[in-house]
Amino acid sequence: MKKILSLIVLLAGVISFTSCGNDDASYTSVASLEIVSANVVFDVEGGTGTIVVNNTGTITAEALTGTGWLTCSVSGNTVTVTAAENPGREGRSATIVLKSSDGSAANITATQTGVVYGLKKGTYYALNDNANELHLEIYHSKAVTVTSLSDWITASFNEETDMIDIQVEANNTGQMRYGYVEVSSGQFTDKVTISQFDFNKDIYGAYYLLFTESYDSEDYYYVEATLSETSLNFELYTGYTWSVPVTWDKSTSTVTVTSGTYVGQWRTYYIYLMFIDMVDGAWTAIGQSFSENTTMSAAIKAEVDEEGNVVTSGAFEGLLLDEYPLDGWNFQAFKSKSFTEAASLGYLTRIFNLKLEKVPANETAASRRSKIYNAKRFDTRMPATVHAD
Repeated sequence: MKKILSLIVLLAGVISFTSCGNDDASYTSVASLEIVSANVVFDVEGGTGTIVVNNTGTITAEALTGTGWLTCSVSGNTVTVTAAENPGREGRSATIVLKSSDGSAANITATQTGVVYGLKKGTYYALNDNANELHLEIYHSKAVTVTSLSDWITASFNEETDMIDIQVEANNTGQMRYGYVEVSSGQFTDKVTISQFDFNKDIYGAYYLLFTESYDSEDYYYVEATLSETSLNFELYTGYTWSVPVTWDKSTSTVTVTSGTYVGQWRTYYIYLMFIDMVDGAWTAIGQSFSENTTMSAAIKAEVDEEGNVVTSGAFEGLLLDEYPLDGWNFQAFKSKSFTEAASLGYLTRIFNLKLEKVPANETAASRRSKIYNAKRFDTRMPATVHAD
């Protein structure tokens, strides 16, 4: 086991004195009790240690812990010190006060390590659709228990290598999937998440873009969209396909969009994407670097719904200035293809609470419908006009 011990035994003689309130004060020194040996450094499991003194008097010992985890008993010149198991991650210490009937005394500090536990490389792993193996390093001071929570994952703790071995079957489902492995040591438990997908096979393709027409509405609508590694394409208005540039982070299964990006045209206007926070009345601005670097991201995950269907989806979230939660996309109209105040005419439309839901591969065009939020198909023939900011 990888145990981290950083322990110091502190032996300190105790000097007491009496004094009067003047410059002629007299002091009486108390002789230090001679310590022959001290073994009071404990690991997380606890146990017993001893302190041996050289003294002809009667010895007493008291552990000043306040919690009772350390106890002492005396037999002649030997003090037996017993430490209980430490259930926490923090190390702890306690002072043991030794006194003799001849007036000599000493203090000794006993120390104990806390539980050592942690997965070296975190708890999330993104794999492709091939059969895979993982070997995870773990720091621990107590026994490790490993349990697979998914039937396509086999997991165990290898005592010879002191690592967690995980075998993942090939993903032939045609969609992204998530699995879990539970790791426990002492009172600590982690859930390792494993996502398995290939972008072209399981992520790229047809989606529903879901949204509400106001930030506080619970009535969802959707339009059909197509997601690739570089763009999200959809028609919010008939005859005008908008293409929102995206970036894809495989390590977090996250799709990200950025404020200030050009998405397409509507009639003679050039449309750029901006973000808004209607609750706080904040929005990304034109010509400000902090705004144009603001992003909203959707972590794409596959989950099984109440009917047993695998639903691959994600919700767009983000912060403006690390403070204001963004809740909507603002499609700003410009008279030229120039993201400047001079070219800005106002906003064309705003949509809120945006989410992506993947269309199952076996779903026909006639049967397509969103399976979440009871979303209704958005009427892309709705009239639109540019609104002044």
